[in-house]
Amino acid sequence: MIEPKKILSFCIPTYNRACYIERCIESIIGYPYNDIEVVVKDNCSTDNTEEIVKSYSDSRIKFHKNSSNISMLLNIRTIIDFADGKYCFFLTDDDILIPGAIYIIKDFIFKNNPSVFKSDSIVYLEKSKKSYVYSAIQKTKSNNDLSYKERAEIILFSHVLTGLCFKKTEVDFNFYDNNIDLWYPSMLITGMLSNNMGYLAKPLTIHTWENEIFWGVPYKSKEVIDSTTKGILILQSKIEKELFKILLKKYIISSGLHTSNLFCYFSFYGRIMFIYKIMMKRVKVFFLKIISY
Repeated sequence: MIEPKKILSFCIPTYNRACYIERCIESIIGYPYNDIEVVVKDNCSTDNTEEIVKSYSDSRIKFHKNSSNISMLLNIRTIIDFADGKYCFFLTDDDILIPGAIYIIKDFIFKNNPSVFKSDSIVYLEKSKKSYVYSAIQKTKSNNDLSYKERAEIILFSHVLTGLCFKKTEVDFNFYDNNIDLWYPSMLITGMLSNNMGYLAKPLTIHTWENEIFWGVPYKSKEVIDSTTKGILILQSKIEKELFKILLKKYIISSGLHTSNLFCYFSFYGRIMFIYKIMMKRVKVFFLKIISY
């Protein structure tokens, strides 16, 4: 019997999350068909993560354990290499897939053939015992229906790794690998594929918050902000000019970053052009005032 081609690879990078990994896997394997797989890449955990994952007899589950800790970012990057599905769907190890989500994902893929898409998520605050729906935009949309503003919102929203779904063959891995140090690779992937993106305005995942910090650094630390800013600027070479302008503006507003703080991220030539553009805008305003008189 010929195995059906895998449509979806659920990619779960993990490290010392034995207390969560079982519920994460269980939320996927209730789906009865063989056109999906679950790829778990353990970044050399010291707990019993390996034992838990290997206790499953489900042939759709693939497990790989690094011989040493290769860093969270490299573990996220390399898990993609182990995925055989047409699309990769990231799910962090403390999150779960909502029942019925796989059917919704497949339907959206077959109808729209997106290169990348994101979806709503239910955020569960573990300490506060509260939850809310986290959304980028309010309606499900295919690529042709998305405005530049909505695309920018989706790119910024995609800093959450869980729920990122993309077509593996369309990712520029040279570009990715050259920027492997960025804290939010999900934003990089979403940005580089933004010319054919979509959005599913339905909660497909439950994203756990207020637990042990997955990234290992505070969410709004200088390190994370610097890395995110660098990632936004790097996307200039990969996205349309108008989209980049809107994305940069929205990022500055949402992050509270002052425009002058962007200066240090430009190359020498970029700084000269940055100053030149500001000066030309001021000259234009000056002459407009003279003409108005």
